[in-house]
Amino acid sequence: MTTLTIEPSVGQRDYYSKAAPAHGLPVDKWVTQVLDAADRCTA
Repeated sequence: MTTLTIEPSVGQRDYYSKAAPAHGLPVDKWVTQVLDAADRCTA
């Protein structure tokens, strides 16, 4: 198992903090879904 740590910029954190609630999710769950979708696109 590999652990990936991502350090978002201030602008990214601001975007995530607004986008996640718009999707009805907490930020951590929304980011996980975004990363999972990106992983599927690159696999």
